[in-house]
Amino acid sequence: MRKRLPLILSACALVVALLGTTPLGHAAGRAIHSVPPFAKTASYAKFAGNASKLNGRKSTLSGAPGTIPVVGANGKLSASLGAVGPKGDPGPKGNQGAAGPAGPAGPAGISGIQTLYAESASNSTDFKIFGLACPVGKILLGGGARVGPSPAGLALNGSYPTGNPAANGWYVTASEITPTTSDWYIDIGIICANAS
Repeated sequence: MRKRLPLILSACALVVALLGTTPLGHAAGRAIHSVPPFAKTASYAKFAGNASKLNGRKSTLSGAPGTIPVVGANGKLSASLGAVGPKGDPGPKGNQGAAGPAGPAGPAGISGIQTLYAESASNSTDFKIFGLACPVGKILLGGGARVGPSPAGLALNGSYPTGNPAANGWYVTASEITPTTSDWYIDIGIICANAS
């Protein structure tokens, strides 16, 4: 491409020279001279007279009086502006105001959580009923039960909370599915608490 460039430029110069002497070339020249001056410069951006100013002040690297200093190519202000001073001390603190009024009481909650366990008599009775209650004044939060020592041949028929109006205990029934002479029992666990 570099070897062809001089040849291409020479050919273009010859075409321009030849056209310049023809009636067509003269007509093109007259048309160019009749273009308004603004249209000739339309492809070039022009800044307004005050485009390089801010609030009527020029920007300079030197920071001369009445100008706006700007950072140089190194990203720093001119040394002629002086060094940045040390950080000042914080201002005085104001006096603390008086304490505000106490807020309203929070919502009711729970306290005194207690977990209790109990085990029924261990024998070969074919049907058992067993229960466990929270201490007086506490309500039941939850509970559960199981039969043992092995669930084979045994069924937990019912396991649920009891009490009115608030639950305060757990009630369980269990039985043998197949008759056995082995001893078995019911275990109950409950969670109780104070609530207000």
